[in-house]
Amino acid sequence: MVRYLQQSIRRMEWSAFMRILKNIRHVKSQMIDHIDSSIQRIMALSKKLTAVDEHISCGPAYLAKIDKRVRLISSFTVSLFVGLIICC
Repeated sequence: MVRYLQQSIRRMEWSAFMRILKNIRHVKSQMIDHIDSSIQRIMALSKKLTAVDEHISCGPAYLAKIDKRVRLISSFTVSLFVGLIICC
């Protein structure tokens, strides 16, 4: 009788262990699916952002704005350089 109870307990422990193991595998697969979908969304957003960045950087309004900034920086640099030459 004791042996039968011990075997029953072992079977119940084993089946409980297997249920936990299957549950862990299921949770892992759900986590992997969630991470995979997040990575796919991030990659799609990155591609969209790259396309928008290329579109903006080739636009005439952006190029005109950059040209003004370059001219402003160039004139400031020249005036600073001339000021340094005159002072020294």
